[in-house]
This record gives sequence, C-alpha cells and structure tokens, in this order.
Amino acid sequence: MRRQVECHDGPRVSQLYLLLDRARITREKCQIGASGMYAARVMDSKRFFECMEGLDVSVVCYQTSTDFMLAGKTEDLKILQQKLYAIGEMKHQFVGLPLGIHSAYMDPALEEFAKVTKAIPIRPPTIPVVSTVLDTVVHPRTADIFTTDYFVAHFRMHVLFVQAALGLSRS
Repeated sequence: MRRQVECHDGPRVSQLYLLLDRARITREKCQIGASGMYAARVMDSKRFFECMEGLDVSVVCYQTSTDFMLAGKTEDLKILQQKLYAIGEMKHQFVGLPLGIHSAYMDPALEEFAKVTKAIPIRPPTIPVVSTVLDTVVHPRTADIFTTDYFVAHFRMHVLFVQAALGLSRS
C-alpha cells in the first residue's frame, strides 16, 4: 500500500503510519534494554563533559547550555549518574526509555527505515517548518529538503533544538 505524506500539513494518517513503521522497525532491529536515555540539568557543563569521558554516552539533544538529553549504554549511564552525584550535580535522571534514541543504538534500524521512507512521496511544506535536523526554518515550497536522507538523519542524529530555536528567532 502506498502512503502519501504532505510534509507537516497534509494527511495526518500517512505521518502516523511513518511513525508506526519507525516504532516497529526499532522494536524489531534494535536491542531493547542495552541502552537508555538520561536527562541532565547541570551547573557546570565542563565538569559534566569530563564525567562523560571514557563512557559510551553521548549528548543527543542540547536543550540549553546546561540542559541535555543523553543516550548510551545502560551500564555507562549508571556510572555517569554516580559520577554526577559525586561532584554535587543533583538534577538528572533516567528517562524511562529502554533504548538510546538519536544515537548509534539506532543504526541497526536505519537501512529498513530508509526503505520505508523511499516508498512515501513527500511534498514540500506549505507552512514554515522548524527543523531540528538542519537547525533552521524550512520555508514553504522549499523542495528536496524532506528526503529519505533527512528522515534517516532525524531518526539517528542528535537533535539541534537550541540551534533550531535560534534559527526560528532569526527568521
């Protein structure tokens, strides 16, 4: 069955199918429980990044200069948690997702997800779209932005929330 996606302003059912396909592929291809997500609001970003050294943990969303969403190996996230408590950082916690989203833990699902997105015709947006992949505003009728590569990057790469918000404020 072919599904039609009119990016961000078209049939919502097609967008839902894309999300459902992504969830199904993730469940089938990725190792649930081997990685996880962790949120941290820190007072000292430099010490925070020092605590991450040598651990299989990465920032997957820079929400502000002191607010981060992390993904990583579950055991390493637990080590990071203890390191943060040891330096007096108290505002951090596991998010409750049994998978490191927007990280290398998504790699086993990328090929199949790319196949799914190639089967969906995508039209340029008719309204401005703030892209957390490109850290900019995609203007109406801009073609060739929302491609298979874009959706795979959105699935795998870290989220550029702060940068996208700044792009929105500039436009």
